[in-house]
Amino acid sequence: MNTERVRIAIIGNGDAASMVLGDVVKSNHFDVVAAVDTDPRAQARFIDRFGGPVFLGVEELLDRVEIDGVYIATPTKLHESQTLACLNAGVHVLVEKPISTSLEAAESMIALAKARDLTLMVCHKRSVDRPIIAMWQVIESGSLGKVRAVHRWHFTDWFYRPRGLDERAPETGGVVLRQGAHEYDIIRLLAGTPARALRGMTGDYDPKRPGEGAYYSWIDHDDGIVATSIYGGYGHFHSDEFTKGLGAGERVGLARRTLDDIANTPELEAELKRAESDSTGGAPGPGVYGFTLVNCEGGDMRPSPTGSIYIYDDSGRREVAVDGIAGTEVIVEEFYRAIALGSSPLHDGEWGLACLEECLAIRESAASHGLVALSRQGNVSESAARDILGVRALNTVSGAAGS
Repeated sequence: MNTERVRIAIIGNGDAASMVLGDVVKSNHFDVVAAVDTDPRAQARFIDRFGGPVFLGVEELLDRVEIDGVYIATPTKLHESQTLACLNAGVHVLVEKPISTSLEAAESMIALAKARDLTLMVCHKRSVDRPIIAMWQVIESGSLGKVRAVHRWHFTDWFYRPRGLDERAPETGGVVLRQGAHEYDIIRLLAGTPARALRGMTGDYDPKRPGEGAYYSWIDHDDGIVATSIYGGYGHFHSDEFTKGLGAGERVGLARRTLDDIANTPELEAELKRAESDSTGGAPGPGVYGFTLVNCEGGDMRPSPTGSIYIYDDSGRREVAVDGIAGTEVIVEEFYRAIALGSSPLHDGEWGLACLEECLAIRESAASHGLVALSRQGNVSESAARDILGVRALNTVSGAAGS
């Protein structure tokens, strides 16, 4: 293959794909040559932007077009079969999170990628959000000593927004799989040591909207590090208020009230979701994703409202930020380096497997009311993290002793 340009196809041109596709184009490393999608509107979007072709199935894509890599952004239940088909065709794969719906499926994907000497990456983009990178840089510098605890608390109206059945059904989604995959991704990078055991509970609080709308978990990591991950999607308190202050009162519960105003059927809800994606482009606005608190031996860290971080230590409080690429820009660069330069990706199949194991352990713990041992966590590769995140300068935004 030509290492200057990577020929890539998009499998699933929905809202998730739009977040990555813009950075694929911006990176100038890739030629977007084809897509797979069954939705006429998604097909039209791709043709308008890239000129096509668009295929109805992965097999047709692989038969008709020469490609080096694919980005798979289809429902999670399709990840295994589509990934295996691409790997068997000698194509590198970047697949959306979660890697799959079962540990066995994820392990089959990892095994085939290794056997074919191909890249398998998972699009775990939240561990490379700008504030998380800044926290990682502080941890790497050693200025606050060792990490002792990592806390992730995230409250949104996710469960009351228009959702397809695959997103809400526990077998393929719910906040445990759809959102926990983000949360454990962040914790994995910042804790830096493998998780060993998890205790968790799920929440199903609204008879009119049954399903997993919340979860709670406590995770033990090596080196005595503890973590908590809590997600609530019922649209009352929003975790933006941890950083940005009180939001508009009339927006509290709005998603639920809006859902009550429509004839809520799965088909209509899926249609509303597609319409929402079409109107917004699927890309999130700037801001802070949930709330992260890192406790270190010599101080604490949390995000600021602008994407920088606050550091609290014996000298007072200061605000620092890092420059450079972040979010899906990092994932796209990481995928390119793995394909063209042979670099070992940080967010590889094993990373995706580790995050999935923690998600599934929540349900196991909730059912047994006990502690669940984790056995597929592996070590976090410091060299891969340094390679993709680099050593970035921490730029002081504000702060002075005693401030």
